[in-house]
Amino acid sequence: MRHGRLIGLLVLAALPLAALPAMAQDGRNINVRAMVLAETRIAPGAQQLFQVTLANTNKTAVTAGLRTELRDDRDRRVGSPMTRQVTLPAKDEERFLFKFRVPEGAGDYAVRFEVLTADFKEPLIPGAPVFFSPFVVGAGRPAPRPAAAMQQARIAAPSFLPPSGLAFERPDLLWENVTLSPRSLLLGETLHIKADLRNVGGDLARNVQVKVTYANTRTPNRAEPISETVVQALAPGEKLEMEFETVLPDESLLGEYRITLVTDATDSVDELDESNNQVTTEAIRLTRIKQIFPESGYAFEEQGLFLFRWDSLRFDEFKVQVGTDAAFVDQSNFFDLPQGEKWTKEKEIVPLEGELPAMAQGLLEKSGSNRLYWRVEGRDSKTGRNGFSDTLSFTITPEPKPKETPPPAMPQTAPQAPAAPQREGTPQPGTMPPASGAPQG
Repeated sequence: MRHGRLIGLLVLAALPLAALPAMAQDGRNINVRAMVLAETRIAPGAQQLFQVTLANTNKTAVTAGLRTELRDDRDRRVGSPMTRQVTLPAKDEERFLFKFRVPEGAGDYAVRFEVLTADFKEPLIPGAPVFFSPFVVGAGRPAPRPAAAMQQARIAAPSFLPPSGLAFERPDLLWENVTLSPRSLLLGETLHIKADLRNVGGDLARNVQVKVTYANTRTPNRAEPISETVVQALAPGEKLEMEFETVLPDESLLGEYRITLVTDATDSVDELDESNNQVTTEAIRLTRIKQIFPESGYAFEEQGLFLFRWDSLRFDEFKVQVGTDAAFVDQSNFFDLPQGEKWTKEKEIVPLEGELPAMAQGLLEKSGSNRLYWRVEGRDSKTGRNGFSDTLSFTITPEPKPKETPPPAMPQTAPQAPAAPQREGTPQPGTMPPASGAPQG
């Protein structure tokens, strides 16, 4: 099994309240309840995430100005500050997120946070109005956990979409946009899995255990691992694009497999909905030989081009078998291409006219069937090991026969010959000639 790489894993750590300065209240009763900072040790140039929870215990709403800036170890500001004007509902808590890139240079830094009046001119919290969250860039960054027999996930840079209409309650984790490639998998081919892990709840989810497994549909309870990894934190509305890949072992059963993705596999995150953490994909098919063309049910034209195409990573010599027996048991009901002892090293074949459609039509007439089947036999020329593909059906559409021209219609009565011209003195038909010696009129 191949091992993957872990890319851009966002690690979030909560700064305990004990580490915060004393949080005095002013007359408006605004408190800083908690601060959560992205990785306490982070890679140069990486994206940092900072979340603060504010509480308004007043009976009326309060508008405040939030100011966040980055400071180095000499308390010098790095980059531009981030400001945001917010309205805190009465008797309620709100959480606010800030994202920024840390410097490329290693060193000690801190996030400086203030709560100001709406015009950003005066502190809103007297006594201890400024709070700091330190972190380290570069040096001392923990190494990724060894993958052992399982690969780590590859996680793209997170995208944050603020949730709408959500109270800041518990987190809620679910999977979206799960895709598998390829759907028809060759033994020895890499399976690629992509999925989005999203937090649609109202609070950070921490230490999220992600587990990906596969199982043959004939033995669904014998799941094998693909990946186990930890997402240290996922903010409300945040989405992580995760990628996994694996190569199933050579001794794997052929047939259909399903992939199962589980988030919060250890059930350590208190969520709004615990029933949506798992998703199982549609079945994919594992085979030694993948049939590409024709697909099942394809119809060849009798006078058209006949072509068979396939792929394999385990064999280097092939035969195509065509017949009317779907099980290919009775050799009198199918034939090989190429015939006899010949094999082809190509992964496609165009039959001769004497083979298709001629031989195939002979089998159809013999069996009284109108459907043909094809499969591929593969052989390893070095070891002599062989194997077969699945069996697919196809048909041959006969060429339309030309229409015969009907003979001209016969008249209902025979035509009469034209009357011969009469000479003078010749009696007309139906009259008697005059008697001899009778006077002529």
